[in-house]
Amino acid sequence: MREEGFYLRAVEDFRRARRKAALQQILARLTGRPAELLSYDDVRRQLRALEGGQTTLQEIPLDAIVGSVGRYTDFTRDFLPRRDSDQQRWVDVMQKA
Repeated sequence: MREEGFYLRAVEDFRRARRKAALQQILARLTGRPAELLSYDDVRRQLRALEGGQTTLQEIPLDAIVGSVGRYTDFTRDFLPRRDSDQQRWVDVMQKA
C-alpha cells in the first residue's frame, strides 16, 4: 500500500509539473521570452567555440543554466517536463531517489 501511495504521489507530481510547463509555454509565447532550453551544440557553433583548453570543475547556479547537451527539447528552462511520454521515467527517478 505504501508503494502504491508513493507511486500515485509521483504521478500527480509529474502531472503538476506538466501543467506548469504548459503554462510557461503559453506565457513565453505571450511575453516573447523563451521557455526552451538551448542546444549546447547550437550555441557552441554560434560562438565558434574551439575544442581544447583546460577543463575545470565549476559550480553553476541552477537558474543560470539555459541549455543542455542532450534532451534539451524535453524540458523547459525551469527543467519541467515538456512531454507526457516522460511520466514513467519521472516516476522511476522519484522512486529511486
